[in-house]
Amino acid sequence: MRIGSAPGRAPRGAGRPLAWYLGLLCATLLMPLLALEVFLLADIARSERARHQVEARDAARRIAVSLDRGLATLGAVAEVLASSDHLGEGDVAGFQARIRLLPRGREMHIVLRDAAGRILLATDGAGEAARDPLTEQAARSTGRPHFSGLLHTGEPGAFAFAVTVAVPERGVARGWLLSLGMPVAELDRLLAREGLPADLTATVTDREGAVLARSRDAARLVGTRRAGAVPATSEGWQRGRDADGEPIVMAFARSEIAGWTAWAFMPERAFTAPLRRSLAIAALVALLFAGLASLLALLFAHRITRPISALAEAAARGADAAPATPVREVNALAEAYAAARTEMQRLRDAQAAMRHVARLNEMGTLAAALAHEINQPLTAASTFSAAALRLLGDAAARDPALEPAREAMQEAAGQAVQAGRIVRRLRDFTAASDGERRATDLNHLVREAVMLALADARQRGISLRFDPAAELPPVVLDRVQIGQVLVNLVRNAVEAMDETSRRDLLIATRRAAPGFVEVEVADTGAGVAAEVRTRLFAAFNTTKPGGMGIGLAISRGIVEEHGGRLSWAPNPGGGSVFRFTLPVGAMDDAPAQVEEGTRAG
Repeated sequence: MRIGSAPGRAPRGAGRPLAWYLGLLCATLLMPLLALEVFLLADIARSERARHQVEARDAARRIAVSLDRGLATLGAVAEVLASSDHLGEGDVAGFQARIRLLPRGREMHIVLRDAAGRILLATDGAGEAARDPLTEQAARSTGRPHFSGLLHTGEPGAFAFAVTVAVPERGVARGWLLSLGMPVAELDRLLAREGLPADLTATVTDREGAVLARSRDAARLVGTRRAGAVPATSEGWQRGRDADGEPIVMAFARSEIAGWTAWAFMPERAFTAPLRRSLAIAALVALLFAGLASLLALLFAHRITRPISALAEAAARGADAAPATPVREVNALAEAYAAARTEMQRLRDAQAAMRHVARLNEMGTLAAALAHEINQPLTAASTFSAAALRLLGDAAARDPALEPAREAMQEAAGQAVQAGRIVRRLRDFTAASDGERRATDLNHLVREAVMLALADARQRGISLRFDPAAELPPVVLDRVQIGQVLVNLVRNAVEAMDETSRRDLLIATRRAAPGFVEVEVADTGAGVAAEVRTRLFAAFNTTKPGGMGIGLAISRGIVEEHGGRLSWAPNPGGGSVFRFTLPVGAMDDAPAQVEEGTRAG
């Protein structure tokens, strides 16, 4: 039988020219060089970005260390002042006279409050505005200096921070607090002394995320609050946006004394500039390589196009064999093509045989089901006829005219019994199989059946994994019937995966319980609905449009007739798993053919 090209196939001119694939091959050969260059460029870009990261992190750490150093000095000054003998004796005037003699800048302001929060002493410029009740409460409870966050001094645009310490409780000075206030401009000068790189900007935020100091735009941004400016860790690296909404990358480090956070950041475009340069250079080199690959492809294409074109021409005509060519590899392809044509014809013949067996099995199951349904009304008719005969027998004894009616009813009852016998014989006939059973290599049979069922698996995008068990004993079975079971289960699995993106099919064989082997068909399809599972193997139960619903019923009947069991389970990864077992028995001593009367079931 000659196999011509299928109707509706793609025209001979469809697809890409051979030169395109040769160009792709040349490009693939040139890819290692391109990959090496891309790697080197990426490594340079990575090094440059790492350098920026190190600079930012070092800057954030330096700022945090400088903050801790300055704040520690300020906290020590506050503790020394709070330990004054004048305060211990409650001599506020004497303490005020003493601090006037201290060498302090005009920016530092001192405030002394009693336990009720009343101001006992305030230097010029200090007052109620520069107060943080939470800091005062922490200083009073711990006895150590505590630093506030951003404080409003009462003047527009003027901000400060303060360190608060509890006065040791001696004499009358009980519950007193001493606060030293400093303007945030002092922090701006600290940032200026750090000498940051030109592409970095530094910011200091308090525990609430308010900006205390900034190396750029301090007048505009000090006092504002930044979203996400309270990181969960003491130092790290993150991305965000600056006050103008521009994407930035930031390194941060936290002050151990005040809990403030020092930030060092740069625009993301500056951070990724090395990578963009590397990508541009790599793209240019790739274009050059693509041009070189195209040129080589054109040179090679002329030499090898003719033999391959001859093979393609033979395939397009549907010829059973391709002509010989001077190229050895093309001749090997031609031989494989001829073998594939022969194998395709064999598979089509086998598929036709399987479809024929399937139709016969479906007819048998349908006949058995009809016989079962018809037998019930026949049994009822026979029962009612017997009851009518008893009634007519008594009446005919009294009235001879009823004797013909009794005889007719007796004939009807006999015919109903005869019809029941015929139906039972039909059911017994369809329940049996007359195929021959032979000792069979199960792995080989499974492989052939799967090949038949998955003839169009590539078009469906099915990913098949066949996992045969080693050294399985031969199994006595009907090759056609078990092959039909396998084809039915595999085709069901393929159809179940039509609507899913993941299409993995596993076919496995293994030893099961002692004396049995097992075949497993697992798919990643839609699975079986809960309401269908209880009647999954019942006849006329189907979820397919136009399906008869007897495929699984036939399969279970075949497996059970062989002495095995067919079952279903959900696939843990989604889908269904069908398993059926077959008995091995004394396979080493089994004859090549099993007689009809010794079949299981």
